[in-house]
Amino acid sequence: MIIFHLITPNLTTLNTPSNFYYCYYYSKKVEYQSYPSMQWQAAQFELCVIQQLLETQFEQYITRVKAPTCQAELRRLLQAGPPIYISDKVALPLADEEHDTHVCKLWYAIDQKEHSAKLVGAPVEGVERDTLWAELNEFIIEEGKEEGDDDDDNDAKKKE
Repeated sequence: MIIFHLITPNLTTLNTPSNFYYCYYYSKKVEYQSYPSMQWQAAQFELCVIQQLLETQFEQYITRVKAPTCQAELRRLLQAGPPIYISDKVALPLADEEHDTHVCKLWYAIDQKEHSAKLVGAPVEGVERDTLWAELNEFIIEEGKEEGDDDDDNDAKKKE
């Protein structure tokens, strides 16, 4: 695996098109670290997309919980609880899928610094998150379930 933050472009030769595009591409690169393995990997999304995810993932989660399309979707959203860290199975797969739990740090090539992987607006871990989780769980309706609301039962039937 190529470690992008070890590559330093020669800024004195930026006047050639190939070097300009290299630096432009390089400046958008993002790496991320998975916890607890602490392994670094290159993200499959560029910087602007990662920043968009950081700014919107928590808000989108809350919006979907408050206005789900069905109770099954709501239960899936609430199963893991409110997100704290950025996640995307395609762009940010965990280094060790069996043991890693989340992305803990981001590294941006443009400034060559580490950044937090915590979502904007996400509660800190602990009591604040647990309180929010309990409040969101009140959106679940047990009576009057719609057909297909119990995804676990439907999945089991499909496998038979």
